Amino acid sequence: MEETITFHLPFHLIFKGLKPYDEGIMTMSLIVVIVVVGFCFLVTRRLSLVPSGRQSFLELIIEGLSGFLTEMIGHDGPKYLPLIASLFLFILCSNLLGVVPGFIAPTSNINTTLALALVAFCSYHIMGIRAKGLRYFKDFLGPIWWMAPLMLPLEIISHLARILSLSFRLFGNIRGDEIVVAILVILAGLVHYVVPWHLFMLPLAVFTGCVQALIFTMLTALYIASAVSEEGH
Repeated sequence: MEETITFHLPFHLIFKGLKPYDEGIMTMSLIVVIVVVGFCFLVTRRLSLVPSGRQSFLELIIEGLSGFLTEMIGHDGPKYLPLIASLFLFILCSNLLGVVPGFIAPTSNINTTLALALVAFCSYHIMGIRAKGLRYFKDFLGPIWWMAPLMLPLEIISHLARILSLSFRLFGNIRGDEIVVAILVILAGLVHYVVPWHLFMLPLAVFTGCVQALIFTMLTALYIASAVSEEGH
């Protein structure tokens, strides 16, 4: 008798990240905050001219982000480092937390990525207003005054679209990684084995987590540069 093998793909995983409230994700986010703050505290408590491995790692991140901001914005770039570095470290740690057995990446939930996008969105507007004053809103009106009725709604839509772009890009990539891994585990028949799946997918998950954290912070830096530069757009 011929048997038909049917695979039931875990489509519920796609919608799991769209719940309006998730205590598990809030717990994971709190863990990330504790880890990031604790790591930074331990490293900066005893700085040395001959840096340890932890200090070298943190210095590499800070110097890289500071150099990028200087290149993008100019000599005032490093003053935006606290925001950019905080976003990068939180997103990186959140992404990598998902590869640890028993933990979930907070960035695999749309609530977390949307909150991060709103922080970036509000921050670069506030920074633009602080740098230019009321002249900041002139950038929304276009280069010619009679184009203002057309340019203003287009600019508003463009800026609001950045929230969706930042949040769904990060959420989609991290959530997509989890879905792909779940499908591969089922197809490979490893669901009931003790060997964790992350041993096989760890390099890909780590690479994706680092790249997505870098993309989010680079885009935020670009938005800040656009907001504070005198050339506007």
